[in-house]
Amino acid sequence: MLQLDQLTNLIIEPTAYCNLHCPQCPRFDQEGYTTADLNPSHLDVDLLEKNLNPSKLTSLQNVRFEGDHGDIMMHPSPSSLFDIFKNTQIIALTNGSMRSPIYWENLASRKNLTITFSVDGLADTNHIYRINSNFEKIMANAKAFIDAGGNATWKFIAFKHNEHQIEQARKLSQDMGFLEFTIDHSNRSWFTGLKWAVKIDGEYQYDIEPSSVASLPMGFSPTQKIGGLLKLKLNDDKNDLSKVCWPISRKAVYISHSGHVLPCCMSSALVWGKNIQSKLWQKIIGNLDSININKNTLEDILNSEFYQKNLLSSLHSNRKHPVCMTNCM
Repeated sequence: MLQLDQLTNLIIEPTAYCNLHCPQCPRFDQEGYTTADLNPSHLDVDLLEKNLNPSKLTSLQNVRFEGDHGDIMMHPSPSSLFDIFKNTQIIALTNGSMRSPIYWENLASRKNLTITFSVDGLADTNHIYRINSNFEKIMANAKAFIDAGGNATWKFIAFKHNEHQIEQARKLSQDMGFLEFTIDHSNRSWFTGLKWAVKIDGEYQYDIEPSSVASLPMGFSPTQKIGGLLKLKLNDDKNDLSKVCWPISRKAVYISHSGHVLPCCMSSALVWGKNIQSKLWQKIIGNLDSININKNTLEDILNSEFYQKNLLSSLHSNRKHPVCMTNCM
C-alpha cells in the first residue's frame, strides 16, 4: 500500500494532555466530562526516533504536530521532538497559552519550524471557545517568538460570537508579523441543532453558535448524516475508493499519542474506544500492537497485515468503516 521511502508527510499527536477545556474537543463528552475511555499519555521521544528511523524516510517533506486530544506544548520536551526532524519542514499547532516568552524566543532559531497559533477571537472572545485560555499570555508568547525571527501563522475558527472580529484580528496579525491569517468557519458538531450547549463537568455554562457562513447544513443528526452518506456512497462503484485514503492519496500517516500509526486523525480514538465504531475498526486492524510505534519500527508497521491487506480490503468492500465513509469516501 505504502512503503517507507514513499512517505512524504507525517502527522503526529505527541500528547493527549491539554490545559484548555474546549467544548467540542474529543477530550470531552457533551456533558463536559473527560472522555471515559481516554488514557492520556505522551509519546516517548527516544522510542519515536528509534522506530521512525528518520534516515530511511528519504521522501519525507513535512511533519505536522497536531493533536486531536492534546497540545504539543504540554509534552515534556517539544524541542526534542523537533530535533528528530532537523532537515524537514515542521508545522506545530498550539493554543499558545503555555510556557514563557523566553521559551518561545528560544524556539525562534529553528528556521524549519512554523508555529500555528490557534486563537479564536480577541481578549473578550477567545476564551469563550478556548476555555481557560489567557489572551494576553498568548499574545506575549507569539510576540516573543515572532520578534526573535520565528515563523508564525494565526488560525482563527469563526463562530457567531467572534466572527465580527475577523478583520480586527487579521489587522493585529499583520501588525505583529504573522506570516498568514487563516479562517475556519465552524460547522463542527452541530448535531443538536443551531447551537451547542457548553458544559463543564455536567454544569451548563452557555451556548455556542456556528459561524453565519458555515459551509455545511446544520441540524442533522448523526444517524441522518451517516445513513445518507452510506446510501449515496455504497451505490458509487465508479471510483477506486482506496485512492482517497490518506496513506495512498497524500502519502501520509498519523501517529497518535498512544503510539498507534493510523491512516488519519479521524481514526485516532477508535483504537482505544469501546463503542461499536471502535470495535469495528479494531476488527479491521486485527493486532493493535502490530501498528504501535512503541513496539515496532515504522517500516514493519507499513508492511503489516493491516496496511498491506486489511485496510485495502475494507476500502474495496461494501462494508467500509462508517468513519471512512463519512469523512473521505
